Amino acid sequence: MDSGFLPAHYETTPRQNYYISLLALSEVREGVAPFMMVPGSLQAARAASASMPAEEQETVDGMLCRTMLPARLRELGVQAVVDANPAGREVHLGEGDMLLLDPMTTQCVSRPRHQLLAR
Repeated sequence: MDSGFLPAHYETTPRQNYYISLLALSEVREGVAPFMMVPGSLQAARAASASMPAEEQETVDGMLCRTMLPARLRELGVQAVVDANPAGREVHLGEGDMLLLDPMTTQCVSRPRHQLLAR
């Protein structure tokens, strides 16, 4: 998770969040430097942020969305989703494909180290 956002960040106009875009300059196939993501992690992160007490949400602003908030959301349930899906899922892309991703999705740009060692 690159950043955390609260419900208020999604509900304002203009929104106070951003998306990550990835452009594949060549085909990304299975096992070839895949982009990995954990299914269900975005839903868990959004539910966790909504479950935070209003008083706690009011203390989050600016850089805390990149530092404290992701750690807090992992404590509130996101880590359980990640632990239940330790391998994640590869995202395969064709040349020229673009992937738009909410930064609250748990993701990485290669296989977890323990999987590489097991090969």
